[in-house]
Amino acid sequence: MPLTATRVSLGAEPPSLHDLHGSFATIHVGQNKHPFLVHKELICYHSDFFRATLDGSFNEAENNVVDLPEDDVEVFKDFETWLYTKKLLNVKKVTQKSLHLIKVFIFADKIRVLGLKNATLDKLRMRATKDHIAPATPDAIHYAWENTAAGSPLRRLLTDIFAYNVKPESAEEDILAYPIEFIADVTIVNMRRLPIRLKDEIAPFEHDATSYHEHDSSCSCCSGSRGPETAEETPQSDLDTWGDWSFSKKGKKKKGDVVAAGVGN
Repeated sequence: MPLTATRVSLGAEPPSLHDLHGSFATIHVGQNKHPFLVHKELICYHSDFFRATLDGSFNEAENNVVDLPEDDVEVFKDFETWLYTKKLLNVKKVTQKSLHLIKVFIFADKIRVLGLKNATLDKLRMRATKDHIAPATPDAIHYAWENTAAGSPLRRLLTDIFAYNVKPESAEEDILAYPIEFIADVTIVNMRRLPIRLKDEIAPFEHDATSYHEHDSSCSCCSGSRGPETAEETPQSDLDTWGDWSFSKKGKKKKGDVVAAGVGN
């Protein structure tokens, strides 16, 4: 039976705790098979995964026992608490809170519990908004990027928190410890935040031809011989030698110019 089984009571209110029947499911979590006893009706209502497993034609449906040997006991504790209270309480007891919340989100995605995913994102967002805490350590970000796909709401939130909350000087030391995809995502967010280039603004590479040079004691390029102050002062003959990279005086690409991938697009 596919895991996309449709909830029978789709759109109905979740079962009330007072109205739950006595049927339970036992969930063994982790290598040591830590047992969790939960109401079958409740867990099947919220989770597409457990509904397909416990209400389908699998062996688990006959004995109401599901084994999750690869999953984290502390993460399942938060899921169990959320099932009955709609709150994430176990996160207060763990030391690496951001990593724990990331694990809860990924587990919620695995068992297809949208409400738990959103609650986790809200908790991460609140930590960033109220406590001004950076999204996570490099290890936690690696875990998130290794277990989610591009466009994941978790990725988008962590990227935005880092881009808006983390100062460049505090990120310089360990920036290369983060996943390259994460660094690229943060860079794109910050590029979108930059103001549109002012009409009369002069880029550094237009202002000083020597600013990118390497220098030693025998170098004479900086002894007063600076480059053209603006692109306007560059002789047209020099512009012509640039071929595909040439621009008109107004900054517009000439007809036939080839733009490098990712530049100017």
